Amino acid sequence: MESRQVSRQQVQRGPQGQEQAQSIELAAGMVMQLAVQPGCRLWVAAGRVTVQGPPRWLGARVWWPQRRLGAEEWCDWSEHGVLELRGEDGGSTLLWWQPETYSLSLPWRRAYGAICAWLSQALPAAIQRRVRRRAMPSAQAGSPGQ
Repeated sequence: MESRQVSRQQVQRGPQGQEQAQSIELAAGMVMQLAVQPGCRLWVAAGRVTVQGPPRWLGARVWWPQRRLGAEEWCDWSEHGVLELRGEDGGSTLLWWQPETYSLSLPWRRAYGAICAWLSQALPAAIQRRVRRRAMPSAQAGSPGQ
């Protein structure tokens, strides 16, 4: 267990200190989608998530079962994917899902708009277009279509 604490400190003070860590606060029940790359670390503590490393939009299919993180904990992922963070009883639920599959109900679309605004600061212009393309059709298309 001590080795884990040491590795946390090494990671925290490691070479990624050059890259600015971005903090995101999770409100209760808030849904957030963040594209991350391998080597990008998320620090989860009391509903606040700190991202270290450059976010990127990577559309690989990766599914993780739900994990509850009540205590402070480093989360490292070796796969590409899209991350959803959901505030849940003082903890956070982290799960990967396929970018094409997500569908947000009306209450979550306002939160997703705020997420897109955050992503627009972190992602390059070409990727912003991709995010907007995915957000706009789902917001406009209310009919099932099947």
